[in-house]
Amino acid sequence: MGKSNYPGEFEQVVMLALARVGDGAYSVPVHEEILTTSGRDVAIASVYVTLSRLENQGLVRSEEEPRETATGRPNESTRCDLERVVRAVTMRRLRSLQ
Repeated sequence: MGKSNYPGEFEQVVMLALARVGDGAYSVPVHEEILTTSGRDVAIASVYVTLSRLENQGLVRSEEEPRETATGRPNESTRCDLERVVRAVTMRRLRSLQ
């Protein structure tokens, strides 16, 4: 069976956490939000990979912020396209009813 273009369960959890944290979030606060709201302790790497996958699908976008981190690299923040997220989640739920 081929890959679906609709977000899976964990992708939905990440998008909801991102929406709750708000624009300018990155993997650490998204991870903390997932832990706080769901009690689900997931690897932060899985959050990072999922954010990247969602960006490739066009559901979120990341931007480099002008401030630098302790490593001297620009800080990357993520923004959620809520309209696209809602549409994708709705389509997935509709497909599951068929």
